[in-house]
Amino acid sequence: GSRQLFADAGRRAAVAPGELSDADIDALRTQVLTLLQDKASLRQAIAPFLSEAKYEDYEPQGDELTADEIREALASGALLRRDPASRCLYTLRDGQPDALFINGQEIDFPPALAGFVKLLADHRRLEAAALSAWTGHEEAMEWLAEQLALGYWFLDSAE
Repeated sequence: GSRQLFADAGRRAAVAPGELSDADIDALRTQVLTLLQDKASLRQAIAPFLSEAKYEDYEPQGDELTADEIREALASGALLRRDPASRCLYTLRDGQPDALFINGQEIDFPPALAGFVKLLADHRRLEAAALSAWTGHEEAMEWLAEQLALGYWFLDSAE
């Protein structure tokens, strides 16, 4: 991951350990240029940063709902909305999402839910009709329940 992005192997012990020397900058530039050539590594390195929350120390508030409660709410006209302060993006492999990042964190999802993840990440709000292909999918509803508990999405009762 991005933690091992910049190694300083070969960096000699500095007389002034706090100094970022020209040699350090040159070594870093070489590593960055190598990274820029490798799309997969670059994607893994930048996605967490690009999905950082808009506000520092932001913690969304979640709702504990069961899959059935989610279905009932949608059936009675509730909208599924993305938390407006959260940032969400995914990376693709073979045209399908293979990684999801929300507020700088990678969020795991079963590969079978790639289409569901894309639908959620591409929209700020979704009506029941847009979700109808997934409401009967138990794994999708269980995963959505986890996301609602984390506060990344919420159900908004019909106005």
